Amino acid sequence: MVEVSVVTGASSGIGRALCIAIAHAKDRAGTQKHSPRRVVLAVARREEELQLLAKEVAEAQAGGSEVVPVAADITTQEGCDVVCDAVQRALLLWQTEAEPGGQSFYASHVVHCAGILENVGQSCLEIAPLDLR
Repeated sequence: MVEVSVVTGASSGIGRALCIAIAHAKDRAGTQKHSPRRVVLAVARREEELQLLAKEVAEAQAGGSEVVPVAADITTQEGCDVVCDAVQRALLLWQTEAEPGGQSFYASHVVHCAGILENVGQSCLEIAPLDLR
């Protein structure tokens, strides 16, 4: 089985930490022996940071898991399209690599950690929805 996770804001902070945690996650028995292969689509604007993250996970040999950098600005429609295309490519790629009747593929997590909040100090109820992007 292959789990595809999407994490935005992946170049630093909580998003980066979640990418690493998902890639290193163990199965419910506490081992990686029966864990699904995990593919983490790490989304952020800073491509260099994403490349470093992918290299770090690869060097740690995270039980066959990998981080795929997706450089995109999700505050734009263009950036959102890049992410959607990356998810579709990932699901199709790993699906075609599987043996018929073998592995199953699905998007297991979508974690949104990216954000710019210009109205610091205001209550969330006072901020217009368009300003929460």
